[in-house]
Formats: sequence, C-alpha cells, structure tokens
Amino acid sequence: MENKKPKIEEWIDECLDGENAENALNFVTFLRQNKMSPIWYANGSFSVTKKSKRVCIIKIQKGEWIIWSHTNYNENFNEILSAEPQKVQEKVCREIEYCFSCSQCRPGKKGVIMGKEYQNICIMPIQKFKNPNIDEVEFAKKLVFLRRTAIDENKVPKNTYIAIKNR
Repeated sequence: MENKKPKIEEWIDECLDGENAENALNFVTFLRQNKMSPIWYANGSFSVTKKSKRVCIIKIQKGEWIIWSHTNYNENFNEILSAEPQKVQEKVCREIEYCFSCSQCRPGKKGVIMGKEYQNICIMPIQKFKNPNIDEVEFAKKLVFLRRTAIDENKVPKNTYIAIKNR
C-alpha cells in the first residue's frame, strides 16, 4: 500500500483496529465535516492544511496513531484547556513544547498555561496525542478548530526555519 497515496480511511483500516481505529475515524470524520481533508504527506503521515498553513498531522503506523496538532499557547488555548477533564489538563501541561531553536524566534517566549508561567516555550508548538482516548480526541478537535480560526484571522506567526547545522 505504501507505493501509492492512500486515503486516510484505507490506511486506518490497514494499520489500526479496535478503539484506535474507532477514534481515528471519529477524528477524520470531524475534519471532513469541517472541510479539511487529510492528504498523504509521507510514510504513513497525513497533513491537514488551511490556506497553505498546517493545522495538524496525523501519523499512522501499525498498531498506533498520533495527532500532531499545531497550536498557539494563548488565552484561547487556556480557555478551552480549562474546560477539559483533569487528566487531559495534566497531560497537556506535562508535554509543553519548548523552543529548540528551529527558527529565528529563538529562544522562545514566556507564557502562562493554566496559571503556571513557563519560560522559552515554542511560538509554534505542536500538541501530540499518541493513541488518544476519546477525551483527547475531543480536545484535539477543539485545538484544530482553534488553529483554523487563527489562520482565518491571520493570527498564525510566520516561522522561518533554520537548518539544523546552523542551530
């Protein structure tokens, strides 16, 4: 199947089963209902964009899948996170994305997430959900919608990457 560009539903059927398949299909259905189509990107990865800006990536391999949701740590992020179950809040706060000098914006910025101040956080973070349960899928949907809105309102910062050898 890797020699052609499959539809994401075909790839899910090929690689996932049980709750993982059900949750992945739930997420893809949400994307399609909101006029966002996952496109084969590379080796089991599907990219979702809006106005040529990335909204999220879905990576699917045998037995596992990951949502990489692009987001911005801001008041809107805090607002939707505060309404999530405690386990989701704790997971997100454990996995804050820090700057690793990939762009000219280094060394990151200060930010407040759920009342706690963080230093050197990424200006274009990716929230990762590996084999997400239904609560995490629902939160990822909210992040996707938040990102899409930010793109529509031109509130997504431009990111100029620096080659790894120059970091």
